[in-house]
Amino acid sequence: MRGKAQADLKIIKKVKFMDSIIIEEKLSHIMKSLDELSDIVTKHETTITLSTSRIEKLMSMLAEKELESGGAAYFQDDKPPHY
Repeated sequence: MRGKAQADLKIIKKVKFMDSIIIEEKLSHIMKSLDELSDIVTKHETTITLSTSRIEKLMSMLAEKELESGGAAYFQDDKPPHY
């Protein structure tokens, strides 16, 4: 009976070792995916910041042009006269 218990213990150790390898492989793939997603988020943040800056600059230029031409200014926070 003792020989069977030792054989069972060896099998259990082998299964645990294989499970740990599988977990390590999955963790490695998850870490790689996380790094890739982090890079994508960083690029998107840069694009959004640049786009926001450009939009603000364009809005300012458009408002200046409108004021120079004597028309009502765009993008003011004032309510229209019918309110």
